[in-house]
Amino acid sequence: GGFFSTARVNGFHSVIDEYPGIKIVGTLPADWNREKGIKAAEDFLTANPKGTLDFIWAASNEMGMGAMLAAEAASRQDEVAVFTNDVTPESVMLIAEGRMVAETTHGFADWGWYGVEYAVRAALGLDVPPIFDIRPRTMYQE
Repeated sequence: GGFFSTARVNGFHSVIDEYPGIKIVGTLPADWNREKGIKAAEDFLTANPKGTLDFIWAASNEMGMGAMLAAEAASRQDEVAVFTNDVTPESVMLIAEGRMVAETTHGFADWGWYGVEYAVRAALGLDVPPIFDIRPRTMYQE
């Protein structure tokens, strides 16, 4: 995987690995592609019968929406929760409809705003922080 994919997967494992009761049944690449996400989820749904798969986490929104579609096609949407990343207008609607459970966003608008802010500050010779971290936020239905 690329940098962002690897970073997301490593971040996922840094948290999920702290919970020994959660068993990860496998990983499959889907290249941040919805159709490949459908196929990967179909493979997991086939290999793990009803009652043995609680959730699917996808490193990107397109793969996650593919997983959601696969769970719905298999009539397993009520037993297999889908979590993903990125937050787009489509995924916000799916979360509001209860079709996806949650999604993290990294604040792309913030990245753009602060990127320009710090570029201008640097060009003017003003102080710029050496590191600026925009913390992710989680979108979910209340």
